[in-house]
Amino acid sequence: MKKVTFMVAAFAALSLVSCKKERTCACSTTQTHNYTVYDYDFDANGNAIQLSDSYSETDQSSSESTYAKVSKKFGNENCPKSYTDSSPYDNTTSYLGITTGQKGEYKTTSTCELK
Repeated sequence: MKKVTFMVAAFAALSLVSCKKERTCACSTTQTHNYTVYDYDFDANGNAIQLSDSYSETDQSSSESTYAKVSKKFGNENCPKSYTDSSPYDNTTSYLGITTGQKGEYKTTSTCELK
């Protein structure tokens, strides 16, 4: 009986020790800016014609945070949550059917996980 009690106690102690270990939170972030630039020009007859060009810019980054000797619960609570944020904008004006300016959207997506 003492042997079984000792083994149970040893297993419980090992479980507690192994719960607190170094944990790493890895995050990757993607920022995207999609937009259209509106402008105008004149044709050979002097009539205004609409022009537009679309663009897409992407920036990616990653980071890691390491916590020494912490529980998984602590790691999960302190590792940032994944999210997506979108910010559309419209800086255009129209005059006599011709649009000028810029219209688009900034979008940020961040994904984090505890390793």
